Order: sequence, then C-alpha cells, then structure tokens
Amino acid sequence: MADAGGGLDVAALGLVDLDAVARRVARYERAIAAVRARLWGALDPRVIDALDRHLCELPARPVVAFAAAIAEADLDRLRRVRDLLGADPPAAWGPAALLTEALVRREQAFGGAVIVPASLAGAVRALLAEGLTARAHRDGGLPRSDGVVALLDQLGRAASREHPGTDIGTSGQPTVQRGVSVTEMAGRMGCTESYVRRLARRGVIPARRSGGVWILEEPDADDPRTTHPYP
Repeated sequence: MADAGGGLDVAALGLVDLDAVARRVARYERAIAAVRARLWGALDPRVIDALDRHLCELPARPVVAFAAAIAEADLDRLRRVRDLLGADPPAAWGPAALLTEALVRREQAFGGAVIVPASLAGAVRALLAEGLTARAHRDGGLPRSDGVVALLDQLGRAASREHPGTDIGTSGQPTVQRGVSVTEMAGRMGCTESYVRRLARRGVIPARRSGGVWILEEPDADDPRTTHPYP
C-alpha cells in the first residue's frame, strides 16, 4: 500500500472494494450485537468485549461467517458449529468456541425463551400494559389471554423483587396487588396522564419508578375505597 518513497500508493486503493469491506463490517457488528443480546445476563459483557476483540484479529471472511452463523442459530445449529470448531480448536479460534459454548448452554437452559432482567421488568410491564390499553381504546383490544395475564403478573412480581421498599405512600393507603400503567390509571380515573403522574409524585397514589417509568399500584379489590381510591 506504500510507494517506493514511503508514501501512500493511492492507486493501490482501487484494488480494494471499500463498499464490500463496509458491508462486511456492518454484517459482523449486527451479528455480534445479536450475540450480546442473547447472552445478556448469562455472560459478563466485559468477557464478550474481550472475545470480540480477539475475533476482530482473525481473517475477516471466516469470522464474519462465524458471527452470522451463531447470531440467530437455534440449539441444533449451535451444536453443529461447536462440532465444526472441535473439542480442541486452534488457539486463535478459542474465543469463537467460548461464545458458541455459552450460547449452547443458554439455549439448553432456557429453550429460546426471552429473558427479561428484573431491573427492566417494571418498565417492560408498563409498556406492555400501555400498549394493551391503547389497543383497547382504539378497537376493543385483543381477546383475553391467560398467558398475557400471567406474563403481566410475573413481570410485576419480578419488578417488586428488584425494587423492595420503594413504594411511595403511607401505611394508611390501600393494600397493593399489582402495578398498572399511568395510561391505564388515567382511563379509570377519567383524568389526564399528567394529573396521575402528579399524584404519584406527591405520594397520593402508591407508586414506584422503574427504568424511568411510573408503575402505579392497584388497590385491593376488597378495600372499601377501591371504587374511588384517589382524589
């Protein structure tokens, strides 16, 4: 790439397909991002960073092909990739073997399930509830699903475990059962969402913040104040 005088040989750049290089880099980055997402909570991000740096030192074509192969692979395909790498791969391909093994174990443990970290459970639940409420207002909503109800309940429980003791309010307020979104509570109360948030900030409505989103607590159905629990 350098001429006899030590300068850059610009003419030689014409032999390199820069567009193809850019596409290859983008493909690799997308694949590694997908791998990171799949291993979230299962492998320390710093370990993935280190493995990524080692992979970037390998020849581009095979490493891009490898990353693309494992990014969305199911358990059977991951096992095939592991078999291709072998029980004792070349040292340079050790990081690839480690990533593949981590994905295999993750798939064996969770069977393709999506894992929601407890730290994000409240925000995910609030967004899901807001989406369901908006759909209900728009066209009547989706048919009732016990699976969705169970999912909302599990997300609420996970959020409560992640943020113990963060409920806002006094002991004289209604017993709480599960969280609801600002949108849902505003619909029930017949007021604006900003008013509901103001009540939450003042502690009038028992609530907590999770991922920057208000999770409001729903009064116990047996509580005599349930009909009009908030001013």
